[in-house]
Amino acid sequence: MAAANPARARFGAWLAAARLNAGYLTQQAWADALNGLAGAATLTRAEVGRWERGVRVPDAWLGLIAESLNVPLADLAAAAARVRRARPRPSASVGGPPWRGIASAESTTAAWSADAIGILGPIQDGASPGRSSGLSGAPLEDLLVYLDEQWHALVKADNLLGPRHALIGVSSHLAILQELAAEISETKRPAVIGLAARYAESAAWLYEDSDDPSAAARWTTQAMEWAYQAHDDVMLAWTLFRRSQQAAASGHHAEALGLAQAARRDDEELPGPMRAAVLVHEATVRAARGGSAESLCLLDGAHALASTDVAGDARYGHGSYCTPAYIELQRGRCYLASGRAHAAIDQYERALPALPPVYRRDRAAGQVSLAVAYARAGHPDQAAAAALEALPIAQATGSGRIHAGITRLADTLRPQASVSEVRALLDTLDAGAA
Repeated sequence: MAAANPARARFGAWLAAARLNAGYLTQQAWADALNGLAGAATLTRAEVGRWERGVRVPDAWLGLIAESLNVPLADLAAAAARVRRARPRPSASVGGPPWRGIASAESTTAAWSADAIGILGPIQDGASPGRSSGLSGAPLEDLLVYLDEQWHALVKADNLLGPRHALIGVSSHLAILQELAAEISETKRPAVIGLAARYAESAAWLYEDSDDPSAAARWTTQAMEWAYQAHDDVMLAWTLFRRSQQAAASGHHAEALGLAQAARRDDEELPGPMRAAVLVHEATVRAARGGSAESLCLLDGAHALASTDVAGDARYGHGSYCTPAYIELQRGRCYLASGRAHAAIDQYERALPALPPVYRRDRAAGQVSLAVAYARAGHPDQAAAAALEALPIAQATGSGRIHAGITRLADTLRPQASVSEVRALLDTLDAGAA
């Protein structure tokens, strides 16, 4: 196996986070924008993917990248030069895939900062074997307490602002944890990689919400590996649940059901909100497989375990988003899966106002599901209006997942473009794509 180059991987995935910050929700959208600036259609989505995975440094495109991301070319070129000089280092994940580090910037805004680029420096300077980056000089317990608190803050940032703002912070702290794990003693490593697993799972979710399922799957696998090494059975169960969600999103419902059942195999050991989240997900999978009665029973059981988190910072652990209102939103989803569009409409309209304000993307996702229910019930005007209500949140947060749902709905409504609300939705989407 070739030696990993963490600096190149971090730089590449910083590009991914910066792309989202600049408003390009997909790699293809960014490739199209760069081709437009170049005046030629020579750049492919696959090549952008190689940049973001750290396979290649985009030297020939740095000027246009700086222009498209609105960052200083001199700083970008200097960072790229440091990446090229960095030496590879063996992966810390022995026997598994090399660590795929991502963005190393602390800013949670769209702006490029000198600090963001500067973070790459110490890691590269200490990349040669036998040299320490200096992280191990800090008190380990203090670092872990700090990073644990920052994880809660980043969860809240994600709920309020979405992946465009949270991904850079998650990436920066993952880089610190990876560097720390490579330096500390074997006895202390489980505590570090246990926290790294939590951050990796957050990275997986942020990429999933950005509509990048391949990156989401990689980070879920990494989180699972780290959770296993750390002997963290609770986190391991959560990664099985997340893989189940990803399988369901791909239409592999039998696999999704098996993974969900595996996640709650030892559910007495899991915190209540986590158990509730797994039950709710299993309910939606069963509904998609035609088991509507079973799904509704599972939702009823989840209520006894529901979270009371209204702050959106996961203080109750994974699954804290699974509030009573969220469970009732998923009841609407189960109705929709079983062909009961009118029941789904009633359910969504009751549940949406009850969501805690911090879960604004859950509200937007619910609005999209409500729009789908209206469309299936034969109300294209109300469907388009509901989708339009969700669109600003998708655009502001960089939620490619929600934006893709709105786009799919708009495509189904296109034959009814003579309806004024549908026309408004199509025109708004077309204007945003221009």
